[in-house]
Amino acid sequence: MEEEDGAAANQAEDLDMIVGVARQIASTANKHRTSSTFQALQESLKEKNCKLNEPLAMQHKMKELRAQRYQELQLPHRHVCDMVAMYLGIEPNEVMDGVIDDASYLDLLQSLLDKTGVKCVLFYYQDGPPYPFDTLSNPLIAESGRSNPAITHAIKRLYVTQGINLPLVERAVAVYKFNNVGLDLKNINDEIYFIQLDMDKGKGNPAAITYDILATLIAPLLKLSKDWGDLPKTENGRVQKLNFEGDFASFVIFLDKTKIDLQGVVTFSYDPDVLKEVIEEQREKSYFNKPLIQQIEATARVWHKIIEKCLVQYRQLRKENEFVGPEVEIEYWRRQLARFTCVVEFLETEPCKHFMEFMEYIGNHKIIKIWRKHVDAAYDTKNECADNVKYLYSMEKYWEPFYRLEPPQLPEYVQPLLHAVRMVFTTSRYYNSTANVTALLVKVSNQIIIKCRNYLNCNGAKTVWNQPKQFVMDKIKTCLDLYLKYYQCFKRTQRQMVAAEEKPFECSEMFIFGKLETFKKRLEEIVFVLSTTMKYSILQSSTIEGIDVYANKFIEFFKKISSQKYDALNHRLPFFDKDYKEFRQNVVDTEWELEEFVGNSLENMTDVDNVLRLLKRFEKLNLECLHLEERYLEAMQMFQCEIEALRDRYNEERQSPTLPRNMPPVSGRIMWIRHFFKRIEQPMEVFKTKSRVMRHRKVQKCIQLFNAMSLVFVQYENIYHNAWYSFAGQVRHCLMAPILYKQEKTRRYTVNFNPYITEVIREAEYMYKLDLAVPDVGQVLVFCKEKILNSYEVVNALVERNDSIRMNIPTLFLPMMRVQLIKMENVFRPGFSTITWTSMKIPEFCQTVSKVLDYIEMFVKEVRDMKEARIDEVLETISQTCLVYLPDEAIEAISPSEFLDFNVRHRQNICMYSLGLVIREFNPSFLPGKEIELKSLTVEKCVIDLINKFLSVIDQPDLQEDKYNWLVPEKVLKPIGSTSKLLMSGDAAFREIDRNVPLDLASIHSDCIEMFSYFNMKIMDALIKCTKMSLEKVKKRAVSMGEGNVQPIMKTNMILQIPIAIITPSLDEIQAQFSHVLNNVLDTHKYISMWGQEGRGTKKAIKVKKDENAESVIKPYNYFKIVSENKEIVRIFMSLQGVMYLVNPDIINLLQKYLEWRFLWAENRDQQIEDFCQTNPLLVEISERFQEYDARSEMIRELPEKHDIGAVQIAMGMFKLALLVESNAWKHILGKKLGLLYKRKLDKMVDFIKTQEKVLSKPIKDLDDCRLAMNCLEVIRENFIEMDMDLGVMEEAYGTFARFNIDVPKEEIERVESLRFNFQNMVTHSKVIQEEICTVQGPLLEELTNGVAKFKDDVAIFDQDFEEKGPMVAGLSAREASDRVLVFQDRFDELWRKFEMYSSGERLFGLEVNDYPVLHKRKKEFNLLNKLYGLYLAVNHSIDGYFDILWSDVDTEVIFAELQEFQNRSLY
Repeated sequence: MEEEDGAAANQAEDLDMIVGVARQIASTANKHRTSSTFQALQESLKEKNCKLNEPLAMQHKMKELRAQRYQELQLPHRHVCDMVAMYLGIEPNEVMDGVIDDASYLDLLQSLLDKTGVKCVLFYYQDGPPYPFDTLSNPLIAESGRSNPAITHAIKRLYVTQGINLPLVERAVAVYKFNNVGLDLKNINDEIYFIQLDMDKGKGNPAAITYDILATLIAPLLKLSKDWGDLPKTENGRVQKLNFEGDFASFVIFLDKTKIDLQGVVTFSYDPDVLKEVIEEQREKSYFNKPLIQQIEATARVWHKIIEKCLVQYRQLRKENEFVGPEVEIEYWRRQLARFTCVVEFLETEPCKHFMEFMEYIGNHKIIKIWRKHVDAAYDTKNECADNVKYLYSMEKYWEPFYRLEPPQLPEYVQPLLHAVRMVFTTSRYYNSTANVTALLVKVSNQIIIKCRNYLNCNGAKTVWNQPKQFVMDKIKTCLDLYLKYYQCFKRTQRQMVAAEEKPFECSEMFIFGKLETFKKRLEEIVFVLSTTMKYSILQSSTIEGIDVYANKFIEFFKKISSQKYDALNHRLPFFDKDYKEFRQNVVDTEWELEEFVGNSLENMTDVDNVLRLLKRFEKLNLECLHLEERYLEAMQMFQCEIEALRDRYNEERQSPTLPRNMPPVSGRIMWIRHFFKRIEQPMEVFKTKSRVMRHRKVQKCIQLFNAMSLVFVQYENIYHNAWYSFAGQVRHCLMAPILYKQEKTRRYTVNFNPYITEVIREAEYMYKLDLAVPDVGQVLVFCKEKILNSYEVVNALVERNDSIRMNIPTLFLPMMRVQLIKMENVFRPGFSTITWTSMKIPEFCQTVSKVLDYIEMFVKEVRDMKEARIDEVLETISQTCLVYLPDEAIEAISPSEFLDFNVRHRQNICMYSLGLVIREFNPSFLPGKEIELKSLTVEKCVIDLINKFLSVIDQPDLQEDKYNWLVPEKVLKPIGSTSKLLMSGDAAFREIDRNVPLDLASIHSDCIEMFSYFNMKIMDALIKCTKMSLEKVKKRAVSMGEGNVQPIMKTNMILQIPIAIITPSLDEIQAQFSHVLNNVLDTHKYISMWGQEGRGTKKAIKVKKDENAESVIKPYNYFKIVSENKEIVRIFMSLQGVMYLVNPDIINLLQKYLEWRFLWAENRDQQIEDFCQTNPLLVEISERFQEYDARSEMIRELPEKHDIGAVQIAMGMFKLALLVESNAWKHILGKKLGLLYKRKLDKMVDFIKTQEKVLSKPIKDLDDCRLAMNCLEVIRENFIEMDMDLGVMEEAYGTFARFNIDVPKEEIERVESLRFNFQNMVTHSKVIQEEICTVQGPLLEELTNGVAKFKDDVAIFDQDFEEKGPMVAGLSAREASDRVLVFQDRFDELWRKFEMYSSGERLFGLEVNDYPVLHKRKKEFNLLNKLYGLYLAVNHSIDGYFDILWSDVDTEVIFAELQEFQNRSLY
């Protein structure tokens, strides 16, 4: 591309130059007049310009066309180019550049993408000529648009073709599709395929390339393909499919062999330059050219060696695999033919002729002689190979089925194949030798073995061991039949050749059929293994105990021989023979063990039935090795012993045999004797099938004994049957008896049905089943069986129903049911006299009885239901009514006042229905419906209704007027005595009724009042029971001391009244309220009126209080006295008096227990905390102390919320709250004191940082400033570690305050949070100042040096002045000396300041620090002088003050104290 661009650039420069010359000429033409010469020159320049512009314009046009073709490339084209580039290993752009080289390439690619276009396109990538430039001279050559005249050598190019005109020499990619569909981005990946072709891999052999494609790409896919449409559904279609697969496989094999043939082609080489010297025109010149002659002779000798090598290889014995088929024979001759054809073709070429003619010309007869000999041999060999290939190809169609078909289809092709061999043997010129025919037939045998092996092992996919055994044995039989067919056809062909007087095959049958015989033997051994395994596989399905051991052995034998790694079908391998021999020996040994197992199994059997049953199971195995005939003989001998034992048993049991269950006596005996006969008959039937056993002399005695016992058993059956037949008529007397009778003791009705009737019926039925004769009476009974038994069942059901009705009548109701009981006796009377089992009135009698029983049963049910549902159930409800309100155990206890209030409301709710409605208006939580008064009224009314119902069934006319006026109030409260008629025994209903006692009104009313009194006692018992139950519930809840999970009743609170703890309400208040509740329980019965009393509707007015409680009406006649004086009620009531005081010791102990927290309200609490703060505690100690306080508070929170002591629940909420307040006071006081302590530390640190920052903020102008800065830096350095540690302590301290919720002012928290920031700023500022001091070091050093020199002079002057004019000069007054001290003190202070400044400066710069002893001396003197004159001034000031004091104000003690102080100061 760069060369093309360079050429185009040169052409453009030439064009510009020519255009420039033309413009210059044109400009001169405007100035001068045009001449004819100038015009001619201008025309010639125009022609030259046109000639130069024409190629450039053409090239520009071609580039435009190339760009236009590039624009036509769409995404599908680019996808194909990308895939081709991937297969070729080049860049996609290079492929696209090649596609747009020619418009035909792009059209061909587009045709591939079109629906009706081509289906395959080849992309060649190989060397080709450079891109053409001059396409005008040859219009057939397309211009690519990227030609470069500078390139003349071959270059790599991409061609898009269909492979018709352009040969492939290097690499290519085939792009193809199967379906006529248009390709786009949606389906291009599914419809298009790619194949890579490489001629270098095939070494230029097209057959190798084709074979690689078919063998590696198409053949595996064809094997895996299952989509054959409807082809495999028909037999013809399956044949076509099989033929196609065989033809395809043959074609692939042919290509493979052709590739090998072409690789073995012989080539002859020679020098073309030498050839030019040996042609006829140059022979005379080359005659004396000895080097040329030697070169030609060397070439001829090489050719001799090549031909001789081919001949030697041809005559050598062939080394072939022993498992090859007849195809190898034709491949061998075809390969030889290809080789010698190449030799013969070379011999007929002009170069070879020229070389040999030159050798004859120069007279080299030795080489010519050898050459002619080799040439003749080559021609003969070539002819022999051609003839053999021709005949072998004629036979190929006969052995081709042996490659394609399975062994079951091959027998029909054996005879045609041998016939073809016979024809070739008789007609062929070269292939009629015994060796060739033998070799061919041996290969046919090999192919049969190969095909059989592949057939047996499913083409290597399986082995003969892991296929179904019967299926493999069928396959082996097919293979053996094929071998037999092959052998028979071979012998038939030989006989036919002898009969036709043809030369027969003189082949060795052992050589031809030896392998097949060995293979046949191996197959027979495999068949033995499989058949033996199948034969003994039945042991696996057998359930005989212990036989699974032998089944597992046979499985192991087969598993061992089948798990070997070698191929059992390879008859050349000796490994199978050893394993087969071991298998056979193992089978023999196991068969003997199995026979012993049968004997051992039979020895454990004690009876012949089990022995025969086991022998039958062994016989089903169908194993000859078991020898079961001998076992049957042993069983026959055992059978003889059993017959003898059965004979003895018969003699013992024949008088009283064991009858079958539910069998009548006679038919049972017959069944028993038939069972004996069957026991000897069944084994004998089995033995009869074993003819050899029955003929044995040892069993003859057994047969005789069997015959004798059979005769005895038959005679026994006949005797008993005849006896029963004669006695069965006695049953007529049983049928004539009445159907009912009464028992003497119980007087209950009983069915008079003799069991002998049923016995005769059952005997007759069993006789029918036993095929024996039945008498006439038996036949009649069997015929009337349903009628007789049905009558018996109905009568029996009526009797049972009568008993059931009488038993269901409560004894309480018997006196009132005299009328109904008389009706029941009257209806049953005919059954005791006139009705018999042969009577026709039994159904009518049963119907009448049934009606009466229905009526009485319904009446009993009604009165019983009234008693149970309306009386007993309500009484039970009253007895279960709780008269006291107790808090539910699922909720908390209530206060004593609430407990009493709830019980009063509860009593009002259950006492009276009308009062319940009033209470509901004030307290909706109380619902009416359970009121005892209402239930008592209901029961009383029901009792009256019940008594009236009994009276309603009395139908005597003289008793109808006053029978319902039985209720007398004075008599109904009379208690029931033990002699009452209501308290009778359970069988009273079955007693006979005295019909002589008349039914009068007085006795009836007496019975009614007695029943009413009975139920009145029941209501009193229910009230006493409910009262007792209520008091016991209270007692259980009140007396329980922590037993189980009993919930307390009343609740009180523990409160803290420093310094003690108390409960409120107190225990006395709780006991008082509890006593009121007990009285309230008994008061309930004051509001329940008695039964049967007049004036019960009179009630007092209902009073409604403001506290929503109501006063109910006290009945004039109530049950209060009866219930309250009951001894059980009195006992429980007295036991509950003062019960609450039982918990007093426990409550006192509990209060004392909680006084262990008295340290929380200690009087010296503040002092303890102050002492702790004075110890300057560490943060760890502070945190531990706070944690201790929090843990103590948590302990207080975890204290129980309540304490259950018996019936009292003590709530701890108020007490815990007081303890928490006292506990938290410790933490808050400590936090307040520590906050003040750390606030002082914080102020100190903040002041320090501010002070140092103030010093550091001053600019360093002189040495004094430097000294101050240095002092500040030194202070910061000395306090840095302490400040840093204190900083962490402060942060941790205030963090501790925050963690434990200590109140700290927000300003302090903000100061702590900014403290580290300010500290870091101070440190940073100090570093800056230090650097600044280093910067001004030079000027300051000079200032320091000058200042020190001047300072020395100032010190000397000061010392001199002090000595001469100072305060220590002799003769000065005290006042003057004091004034001088003040003056010189100021001068000394200034000098001392400068001394410190200069000393620090000298230390800063590392100079020697000058010492000034005079200054130190004067400093001591000034200290003493200041003390002396200070005392002097103080004394004078005090004396002056005395002049201003009045005598009345004089305080001598103060004066003496001042004087004493002055004296003490003077001493120091």
